Amino acid sequence: MQSVPLHKLANYDLADLEKLLKALRQDIKLTIEFVGFTGERWPASQKLIQRKRVPLE
Repeated sequence: MQSVPLHKLANYDLADLEKLLKALRQDIKLTIEFVGFTGERWPASQKLIQRKRVPLE
């Protein structure tokens, strides 16, 4: 058995990721934990991506 990604991004930028996550969340209830984005904001909504550092960082 092989795992298959739900989606693959051609470009790695936050704006594209933000759009993808918004579309996915309309259809699928997801819980996503972001690591390595402390203090970063989403480009369109300006919401913080990650508030506090986690031990994995």
